[in-house]
Amino acid sequence: MKNKFLFSLAISASVFFLYSCQDFIDLNLAKTSITVLAPANNAVSTDYTQTFWWEVVKGADRYNLQIVKPNFSNVQRLVLDTTIKTLQFSFSLAPGIYQWRVRAMNSTSFTNYVVSNITIDTSLNLASQQLILTSPPDNKFVNNLTQNFTWYAMPNATSYLFQILLSNTPIHTETLTTASIAYTFPNEGTFTWRVSAQNNLTNSPPTARTITIDTTRPAVPVPVFPIADTTSLNPIPLKWSWTASADSSHLQISTDSTFAIVTTKDTVIINTVNPISYNFYGTLSGHKYFWRVSASDKAGNTSSYFYRRRIKRN
Repeated sequence: MKNKFLFSLAISASVFFLYSCQDFIDLNLAKTSITVLAPANNAVSTDYTQTFWWEVVKGADRYNLQIVKPNFSNVQRLVLDTTIKTLQFSFSLAPGIYQWRVRAMNSTSFTNYVVSNITIDTSLNLASQQLILTSPPDNKFVNNLTQNFTWYAMPNATSYLFQILLSNTPIHTETLTTASIAYTFPNEGTFTWRVSAQNNLTNSPPTARTITIDTTRPAVPVPVFPIADTTSLNPIPLKWSWTASADSSHLQISTDSTFAIVTTKDTVIINTVNPISYNFYGTLSGHKYFWRVSASDKAGNTSSYFYRRRIKRN
């Protein structure tokens, strides 16, 4: 009877272990297929910019997309080989015949590739083409006046019209033969940057993004609580105020007044309320602790720490 009980217990433990660990075991994708949504196989398009799109594969955490010219049996040129975590990828192709393929992957297995053909028309008309901007991303906050702007080269384009706008008014216009430029902004602010492709016949519609230049450091936070050096509270609710420009707070707690070694806590707290509060657990009676906070904004500017505050558990 005892042996039966031990055997049943062992089986139950094994089943529990398997189910509890299933989230840490990658699914085997070898017998799974991937479904392509667009472009359709053997598509013929006048659009240079194509969005390659497929359905999600359960158990996959990334996808490998490859494009060659003209096909994988006779590769004359590898056009693209990228691994991404999303289900779509946009890319500009020069006129010609291509073959592309995609497969799903995880850390231990992958599906077979699904192969499709696509032909891009040789039209020189850019009026219906979409230029793809690559960097910086839209609505980017930065703390440097000089920024690098890049975009994918447009097939059959001979130049690009690059513009910086403030309140919808162009403040800088430049014609380029390359698909990148470094530009230095005159001051802080929120700007629009846009680019269109050009040739002797037509222009593409401009593609635009927004960028915010912010080089000003946030104000130093102000400690709110505790005011006295000694407290009997456990946990101790540390509180400080922050300015509207701050996006996050950096809290340090240490038994060392110089903070050479942050022995207790070194953490970033996203600002959601004012004042910010952090419950400091694990304090020991009779021990002294020091804490200080700095503030950071979306652009990466960081304030100084306020002068350290001392607390002691009585």
